[in-house]
Amino acid sequence: MLEGNQPSDDTNNHDVEAYRKMRILKLIQNHNDLICQLDDEKERGKMLKEMTKGKTSQGWWEYPTDDLNAEQLTQMDAAFEKLSKTTHSKLNQKNIEVGWASSSSFPAMNPPPNRDLAFHGHC
Repeated sequence: MLEGNQPSDDTNNHDVEAYRKMRILKLIQNHNDLICQLDDEKERGKMLKEMTKGKTSQGWWEYPTDDLNAEQLTQMDAAFEKLSKTTHSKLNQKNIEVGWASSSSFPAMNPPPNRDLAFHGHC
């Protein structure tokens, strides 16, 4: 028979047990990493809440940047960049819809002279 070529049950059990232990260690490490990320986000949330506490007239963008680290400054810069792109895109879309889009990459900010300015909140 082929019994000489097949690993014994002890070897199979040992391999399965080693794989199981390795997999458990990986899962524990992933769990610990996620817990650390969660703790970091909770701390960040507390900081943001503290930063905006009592500031009804100011926005989060008005917080002094001197207190931010490099990563936070990079995140803020990316958020402003995304806001700028979204704003320009929406403005271009609105300009096209009303038929007075500008040919430049930054659309004209002034509405046509015959528009009702009071309706748009301008005085």
